[in-house]
Amino acid sequence: NFGLVCLTGSSEFQKTNMAVATAFEWLNGLFRGPVIHNDISYDQEHHKQQLDIYVPNVNAVPFFSPFPVNIHVHGGGWQRGDRKTRFYGAPAIAHNFASRGVMCVAISYRLGKFPENIQDVAKAVSWVYENIEQYGGDKKRITISGHSAGAHLASLLVVDPTWLSTHNLTRSIFNAIFCISGIYTVGSPLGQEWRNQIYRRVYANRTFGNSEEAWEQASPVTHIRAHSIKSQEESLLITETIGDEPTTVQEEKEIWTEEEIGKDGEVFADSTDEEKSIQVGKIYALLSPQDAEEEFGTEVEEKKKKKKEKKQKDKESGIDTEPKIGKGKTDNDNDNESEDEDEEDEKGKKEKEKETELLKGEPGNESEDEKETETEKETEAETKKLGIHLPPFIVFNAYIDGGLETDGKKFAELIKKSGNSVRYFVLCWETHGSIGRSAEVVNICCAHIFGTNEK
Repeated sequence: NFGLVCLTGSSEFQKTNMAVATAFEWLNGLFRGPVIHNDISYDQEHHKQQLDIYVPNVNAVPFFSPFPVNIHVHGGGWQRGDRKTRFYGAPAIAHNFASRGVMCVAISYRLGKFPENIQDVAKAVSWVYENIEQYGGDKKRITISGHSAGAHLASLLVVDPTWLSTHNLTRSIFNAIFCISGIYTVGSPLGQEWRNQIYRRVYANRTFGNSEEAWEQASPVTHIRAHSIKSQEESLLITETIGDEPTTVQEEKEIWTEEEIGKDGEVFADSTDEEKSIQVGKIYALLSPQDAEEEFGTEVEEKKKKKKEKKQKDKESGIDTEPKIGKGKTDNDNDNESEDEDEEDEKGKKEKEKETELLKGEPGNESEDEKETETEKETEAETKKLGIHLPPFIVFNAYIDGGLETDGKKFAELIKKSGNSVRYFVLCWETHGSIGRSAEVVNICCAHIFGTNEK
């Protein structure tokens, strides 16, 4: 950067120096920084339906238009955030892409309810596909990225063809998908139930409602799982780790910054008073299981109560839900009876095997097990034949990601099992918030875009 250093002089001279320095900074940005086209509407229905285009500066990058294009979807738990809000990472991500020669389109979308949010993302993608050439972008080289809730929307858009088809588009328009610390199992992405209770109360229920069926349908894993090859073999997914893992609890705590636990006012800029009372840190990491039970104890008690009521109803209806122990008999008596029954079952099984052996080889007399095995083989072959053909995925998680690292790895494994290309990265010294602004993430994405990474 340019700048002038004032060693001596009057206050007027210092003011002049400041003005000249500011001018140099402006010129530096003009010749080096991206050209930004702000507040372009991709639809007129809502004020959130806008996007910003970050065009690489030809004076700063060794590339010329048409530039490859990346569409970025910001996070915020589907309830908060915007393409311009620093806390949610979109400006940093867009600047980093543009400084590396990739045009970046940062989009906003309606907050609050599904499916309005993903409908808006589909509209924005359609607009980019139709218009980006006017700004020097290459519509044949489009990728899409998203952070947190944005990664959920970006991945769902790709794996579920419903949303793009309304604009006569298919997933083939994307050259790659970059999922940064996303949610792929809408109902329970955080592994531990106490974490999921908090998550559902703060995010999922407000966005998708309380229906498990709705959560399932809105989950990217659902649409991948339907096409995964049925195999008992472990997937060959390799976790690529960036940086050294923290070795002590203190080091893990040091990763959490004040910004991550909600001190930054931007995180709740457009929240209600009720939402402001819930700290980001509590949601992701700082709440212990004991605190969770204390804070959400009523929900736990409600579930226990409902379970007890159901048990009582089953009992009244004559459905026996208790373990079968005979009246007037001890546990040992029941154990002896169980052993006798097992012996009889074993004898019956052996006789059945003999009959099967005699019938073997005769047409139409294959055993049920053989038929089932053949059916499974046919299904697996059909799955391999049809499958789901996806663009390459790169899935990122932070080392400390509030439990989302479990969901991210599961999602990547399902993609791998479906026969598609996927790379999975864990960034050790990042948190759920900071990874959404990570230059390292953009480096990996750009390496893929320009084909410099190992295939």
